[in-house]
Amino acid sequence: NDFPRPVFCESSEVIVRVQAASINEIDIDKCAGNLKLIREDSFPYIVGYDLSGFVVSIGSNVNRFAVGDEVFGCLTPTLEDDLDKRRRPYGTFAEYCICDESELAQKPVKIPHEIAAAV
Repeated sequence: NDFPRPVFCESSEVIVRVQAASINEIDIDKCAGNLKLIREDSFPYIVGYDLSGFVVSIGSNVNRFAVGDEVFGCLTPTLEDDLDKRRRPYGTFAEYCICDESELAQKPVKIPHEIAAAV
């Protein structure tokens, strides 16, 4: 309960309850402050780009997913995120994450969330 649950900004967005997230080199570099010359983040900031979890809410233009679907994916950092910090202050190392529909895919049933987040 330390960070507010994300809310939609775009009609193509999906809110995912994160079950697993993977750690990549970019996450380590961000935590160590090695990327501050390239991208300055405002705080509080949650790192993480890869996730697997359950859809809990969908925007009005989302066609590929429904509430309850198991999904996995990778957030794509964009220039808009840099220019508008309110757009995506949430990374995947959180209980909930806001994603664009295009960043997600249906999680295969036989693959556990911990593996799907690392794909």
